Amino acid sequence: MTDVLNPATEIAVTQSASGGRAEMELAIQAAVNAHKVGVWRKMSLQERSSILRDVAASIRARAEDFARVETTEQGRPLIQSQAMMVPLAAHAFEFFAGVMLTHGGRSGHPSPAAMAFTLKQPVGVVGCITPANVPLVLASEKLAPALAAGNCVVLKPPQECPGSSVLLMECLQAAGLPAGVCNMVLGGSEAAEHLVAHPQVGMIAFTGATATGKTIMRQGAGSLKRLLLELGGKAPQIIFEDADLAGAIEGALWGAFLNGGQICMASTRIMIQRSRFEEFAESFVQRVKQIRIGPGLDPASQMGPMLSSRIRDRVQAYIRAAMRDGATLLCGGPDSPAGPGYWVLPTVFADVKPEMSIYQEEVFGPVPLLIPFDDLDEAITMSHQTDYGLTGSVWTRDLDRALRVAEELEVGTLWVNEHLIRAPGFPFGGWKQSGYGREACPETLDEYSQVKTVYLDRSPGGLKPRYQMFRGGT
Repeated sequence: MTDVLNPATEIAVTQSASGGRAEMELAIQAAVNAHKVGVWRKMSLQERSSILRDVAASIRARAEDFARVETTEQGRPLIQSQAMMVPLAAHAFEFFAGVMLTHGGRSGHPSPAAMAFTLKQPVGVVGCITPANVPLVLASEKLAPALAAGNCVVLKPPQECPGSSVLLMECLQAAGLPAGVCNMVLGGSEAAEHLVAHPQVGMIAFTGATATGKTIMRQGAGSLKRLLLELGGKAPQIIFEDADLAGAIEGALWGAFLNGGQICMASTRIMIQRSRFEEFAESFVQRVKQIRIGPGLDPASQMGPMLSSRIRDRVQAYIRAAMRDGATLLCGGPDSPAGPGYWVLPTVFADVKPEMSIYQEEVFGPVPLLIPFDDLDEAITMSHQTDYGLTGSVWTRDLDRALRVAEELEVGTLWVNEHLIRAPGFPFGGWKQSGYGREACPETLDEYSQVKTVYLDRSPGGLKPRYQMFRGGT
């Protein structure tokens, strides 16, 4: 068993099982057997859709339980768990319960006497591996489309905060999901590695660090697994001189410090046109200094702790490295407040250079960088100075300028005069080393499906002319 700690107090709130290879093998075989029997994939679309809708209703009915468990184990302010995480999780099941009803193939006539059509069928067994920063939403956004496409699933949630995934499995069971269709193993890297390498698992859906995604690619290569990878980010937030500066500051605060910066979409490189740089920096830093950090269950808290001591130490190491490299510390710093908890102060740097690690790498903490630029071309060039391409935002009143950035920026999602909004049904995913595949949209069902083409000849019996070449004699 492993202690699950409240990151604000470092006190154990519960214990979690530490499953390994043996436990993961049992879960995989349960999913394999369920898929072979076909109790889920052979069920009518209407029945499967109804079960997914019941899962969503169960999540909403237990909203307070979900919110408190996530805040206690993960650390974010309770209001964020209540207002964002629980509704997004329920919506994932509602959305795919509807989309699956229209997820069909196509047909045509290759010749007058023949027809062809495609079948969209489940991959089989899908392994879903989710991180600790947004465990409920990311589990839901993987399980819902995987199940909607008719697959059986094995979920490996994060060890640090498994509670919301346990509650989610209870909701699936309460909704009437057949036994063996969705299985979960609470464990660490040994269980995850066995899931990824297993020859009977046809697909892995993973959200997490880019380095881990590359490891999954190598481990899954032996069985040519299908992969859906949503990896790291280093989002640029480009603020032009004509932008609504007050709105841009609010967007930058939201983008940089939501969830303590522990999200792949965080606006970590805030680029401001030079004519407004000093004005923006002064106002932004003043607002950052006012952020109230504290336990997520305290209504006054605006930012909680880091997820673990490992993440805290890693973020603080980046801060120290930036200071050694010559970046200017505008507020915050590497020292934690006194007392228990995995705290990192909201920290802002200026005078950063592209060769610095804090510029290139995903810090995964509350550490935005303020960077001046002169014109649009320079802003785009600077945006492309990292290997990531997940999200970005542009702030301007000039529509042509916004569209030019939208066309040229190499990211999967771009916001204009906004940051971090997620609109239902629109694709989410990365370019370059931010991963591949698209989630949370109708096309996601294709990620979890195999396509089969069927040709049907309706001509009368007898030897077909194209076969004549294989006949013997004259």
